[in-house]
Amino acid sequence: MLSSKVTSCFFITGFYFFITGCGYKKEQNKVAFNATKTNSIKLLQSNNLAYSYRTFTITDTACKIGMGCTNVEIKYPTFKNGLKLKSFIDQQLLEFMEAFKTVTNIDVAFKAYQKNLVASLDSTTDEDGTSLSYSQLRIDVLSQYLELIILERDDEMGGGAHPNHNYSFINWDRNSDSSISLNDIFVKGYKLELRQIAESTFRTDKNLKQTGCLTGFNFENDKFTLSSDFYLNDKGITFFYQIYSIAPYSEGPTELLIPYKSIKHLLRPNTVLSQFIN
Repeated sequence: MLSSKVTSCFFITGFYFFITGCGYKKEQNKVAFNATKTNSIKLLQSNNLAYSYRTFTITDTACKIGMGCTNVEIKYPTFKNGLKLKSFIDQQLLEFMEAFKTVTNIDVAFKAYQKNLVASLDSTTDEDGTSLSYSQLRIDVLSQYLELIILERDDEMGGGAHPNHNYSFINWDRNSDSSISLNDIFVKGYKLELRQIAESTFRTDKNLKQTGCLTGFNFENDKFTLSSDFYLNDKGITFFYQIYSIAPYSEGPTELLIPYKSIKHLLRPNTVLSQFIN
């Protein structure tokens, strides 16, 4: 049985979720009508990887203009070098298009995905001939710092009361040519102290007392937990909480920045983060 303290926390948080409702909105990107490849090459520093964005779009041409048509947009960076990173991104694209078991070429997979989508439009069309959903996958380069590359993936699904976004991040170590996990940058046995530091920072950021209910946030059993989604930059490590995961939709996603100075003693030496540590 839950304690009276935890029960009261649940009541307060539940009431907060009820009164905040569904007001969060993110402006929908305009969707192109043709498959395109854009060459917006970006070089932030001389040793950064050059890349351009490629965009695939699919639109239901039979849908009435001005109505909620079925649209699909897939946008991702292609790097001139960095074959393992390119392969890592390609794998995510193939999984999104549910083609990873049968196809390895992105262009072939996209054609098959387009064919399957067009064939299924009838099942997603309203009585007035208007299709009801859209889907978007965007992978963007957030930043590059010497041997560290950070990318954001945004999966967006529409068709209901409001769009549903799911964000994830790729923190790429060019030294090892692999994705970075928390175990790669923190010393052994870091988890408990990192969570304690993160909770204290979270409570300070949200103007909450250092003890007591996490009012307005939906942590299980009112116990603070770290999100599994995170990204790195020159300021620190940011833990990213998805929309709905700990706060109402109206609040959008929650980001928690832990500065390196707060966790310096927990970080491994000689990693891609060493460039940010004094």
